[in-house]
Amino acid sequence: MSQMKEIINPFYKKTISEPSKSRKIDKPKRGNSLKKLLDVESIEHHIGASVDQVLELKKGYLNKKFLLRSAGSHYVLKIYRDNLSFVSPRLSSEGRAQAEYQALQICQANKLRAPRPVGLFGKAVLMTHIYGKDLTDLPLSKGFISLIVSWLIKFHSIELSSDLLNIGVVNAPLLGASRHLRKYISNNPSYSLAREVEELLIDASHSFSFPNSMVLLCGDPTIDNWIIKEKQIYGLDFEFFSPGNSIFEIGLLLASILDYSKFTEAAYELSEYALRQYLMYNSSISLMDIRLGILCGLILIATNVPNPERCHRIFNYTRKTLMWIKNIRGIA
Repeated sequence: MSQMKEIINPFYKKTISEPSKSRKIDKPKRGNSLKKLLDVESIEHHIGASVDQVLELKKGYLNKKFLLRSAGSHYVLKIYRDNLSFVSPRLSSEGRAQAEYQALQICQANKLRAPRPVGLFGKAVLMTHIYGKDLTDLPLSKGFISLIVSWLIKFHSIELSSDLLNIGVVNAPLLGASRHLRKYISNNPSYSLAREVEELLIDASHSFSFPNSMVLLCGDPTIDNWIIKEKQIYGLDFEFFSPGNSIFEIGLLLASILDYSKFTEAAYELSEYALRQYLMYNSSISLMDIRLGILCGLILIATNVPNPERCHRIFNYTRKTLMWIKNIRGIA
């Protein structure tokens, strides 16, 4: 099959809905380097047609994404950076690619809305592109929260077979929060607020009983990983797909809602709504468990891509958030 015919300038920062609006450049300066990065022949073999255009999407701390056009269809190629091995060898670029590819296959088999997996290439995954609106471009509402929670409940209901126990890291959010925070503190030794948060994490971990019941975790249910299309919700980003306790998944969702809305009273109301919706499915979760889950979520959001202003805001609201959980009525 032919090599790709042109490369479009890296323009978009978010999920795009109409690639045709991209500005084209006749002689892209980065054309050669992009061609080296993308294994076009292997991609074309999986697609069954030549690649006509490539658009480099927003660069992330954890991965690079490219939008590919081929025969009128659009695909996303996600290439994972190898910058999480300090957390666990299983979180290498190849490990996360395998986890995402398998998670997408599971979504397809269980009729959960997500991109369709097309091919796995070492540390890269090719998948279909979902056209729709980023949830971050829309005002959060109980309706959207209900869609997310319903999606997560269905995902958590999937049978955890023995072959899936070796995917990713069990209870990865807890391990990730601890090691990310420790790394953050070592880089900012004079930041006392981060040390206070570490003490809260240690205390919460001691009170968690680590029940044997585990579910499949999609890995990153934060607000920016959902697409709305025709009033339906689609999940994105499964590179941290692994078995674990559901409190870490719901905790990360609650932390994301609070952070996205800057810890307003409305954000706390939406978070409580999400929690109560999930507890209708799993009433065995205690507030003490949720305390650890949301604490891990706050730490991961604050330290994953450190931003001083954002970190300070999240750490500053951590104690208030834990008190908010403690005072929620009607939950044991």
